[in-house]
Amino acid sequence: MLRKEFGEVLFTEYGISGPPILQLSRSAVESLENGGNPYISVDMFPQFEYEELFNIIKNKFYISPEKPLDFSFVGFINKRLINSILKQAEIDNIHKECGSLSNKEINSILKVLKEWTFKVTGYKSWSEAQVTAGGIDTKDINKNTMESLLIKGLYFAGEIMDIDG
Repeated sequence: MLRKEFGEVLFTEYGISGPPILQLSRSAVESLENGGNPYISVDMFPQFEYEELFNIIKNKFYISPEKPLDFSFVGFINKRLINSILKQAEIDNIHKECGSLSNKEINSILKVLKEWTFKVTGYKSWSEAQVTAGGIDTKDINKNTMESLLIKGLYFAGEIMDIDG
């Protein structure tokens, strides 16, 4: 793991986005351009440890074992993500009664919920960019006055500084 960020992830028609993804994008793009195989791992429930989440889901299934799997996650996981999560977990029958799931199948779902991995395959064009990188290194700028530490009387602001944003 190169970097870790926390925040809300947005699932879009072109991939994933949101503040933590934008924070990671510079590292991911640099890796991609240098021939790397970057990926992003999303923890859908960072507030729970793996075992705790296992117990929550197991209990949810125990209370209503006859409910179909896709329905049993409504209110717990965004409805539009349920099928994708189950597909990633290699659960073929999304209408299967949740009480009939094996511990192996539950663990497969949990793995996706705690470590949903997305391979970075590209990035949007400059005209569609939401983040830019590069500029004057902030270590060369007085953070209180924004004056250059290298050239007296030279001040910086905004996108001239090397701050992703």
